[in-house]
Amino acid sequence: MVSERQFHEVLLEILNDPDLKIVFEGNPRGFLRQRGIVIPDEIELRVHEDTARLRHIVIPYLEGPPPATVEELEERLARAPSFA
Repeated sequence: MVSERQFHEVLLEILNDPDLKIVFEGNPRGFLRQRGIVIPDEIELRVHEDTARLRHIVIPYLEGPPPATVEELEERLARAPSFA
């Protein structure tokens, strides 16, 4: 599993280097692997970038049945890996 910190370090790197961002967009799996983050091949990766006029809403994958309450959803989201 990838920690939030690892994800934020990669995000900071690509936000501050336009050339690395292009590399990441073209081959996110390879880019991450070079930084010690291995995403299993059976997991498909898609890179989307928010802009001032476009936002992406990601519906998270949660194992098991759907949560029955907002509190249960919040608790399960807090435990779920947000990246890989």
